[in-house]
This record gives sequence, C-alpha cells and structure tokens, in this order.
Amino acid sequence: MIQEEINGFEVQCFRMDYDTEKISLWDMSKRWAYSNVEIAHDKNNLVKELIKSKIFLSKDEKIWLLMSGIVLSEWYINRLTDLWLKRGSVMSAHYMINEGINYFFRALFAYNNELEADFKWRIYCIEKFKNKPEMFIERIKQVMEIKEISIDEIERRRKTFMGIWNEFLPRIEVELNMKYDVFKNMV
Repeated sequence: MIQEEINGFEVQCFRMDYDTEKISLWDMSKRWAYSNVEIAHDKNNLVKELIKSKIFLSKDEKIWLLMSGIVLSEWYINRLTDLWLKRGSVMSAHYMINEGINYFFRALFAYNNELEADFKWRIYCIEKFKNKPEMFIERIKQVMEIKEISIDEIERRRKTFMGIWNEFLPRIEVELNMKYDVFKNMV
C-alpha cells in the first residue's frame, strides 16, 4: 500500500491480483472498506464490477446481522454481565457491556442497509445514520462512559442501554416480520 497526502486529501493506493480477488471471499471489514472507495481509473470497469459483486449485502445476511446484533447485545449486557458479577469480576462485567454495544452497532448498521464498518470507523458512521433511536448519540455516550469500576455504575450503564434497546427492538421486529421471542433462540 502506498499512502500519502495530496492537496489535503489522504490517498491510498493498493495493488492486488485481480484473478485472486475475483475468487476470494472478502471479510466484512474489507467489504465495508471497498464500499467506500473512489476509483480514479478503471478502463474496462473490471475493478468497479468486482467491487460491486463483493460488497453486496444480501437479504439473508442482513437478517442474520439484525437478529444476531440485537440478541447478542442483550445477552452480553444482561446475562454475561450478571455472570461476571456472580464470579466477582466487576471489571469483566463492564467489559461485557462494551461488547454488547458492539453487537448493537451490528444491528444498527444492518437496519440502515449498511455493511458493518471496521471498529475504528463505527462511531463515525453511526453518527451519520438517519435511522437510529431517538437522541442515540447522547444516550450511547452515557452507556460508553465509565465513571468508576463499580456495580452501581454497571446498573446505570445497563439501564441506559436497555432503554435504547427496548426502543429499537420493535423496529427490528418489523424489519424481520418476527417477534423477538421467536428469533432470539435462532442465534
């Protein structure tokens, strides 16, 4: 990869083997990255067509991302957090909330018909989404903030998150045409 700044723009140049890329499977991170490229020169549109074929979010994939995102976010934030509290590790319980947030982001990307961005881009992308819970950015900041490693702080974070989750769940159910109690055991 060649990376440099030209006239205030970050420019990255990659060199890959077309035939290899044509038959390889691209992970979500790579698919998302290439869904945001600008191609300066592609004489026969081969690269453009290759990228188009790789970055497509299928209906089945979207369904899975919606289901797994909403189910696993609740599982991490409630069940696994409780499990770590029973084991006596308040810090691990806080970490489960962080992981649950990432799974919720997965559902949010899918709901917006977007591939899931790499970790370093998620917040930035989500800030721009039109379809998200009311006052989402302000509320998720409260969930992400850790004032102290304590059980009270876990309960504050969890309560705020579950408010967001409970508001968003009906939208997921409508999108899936299925109630949570039906699809939660499919994940």
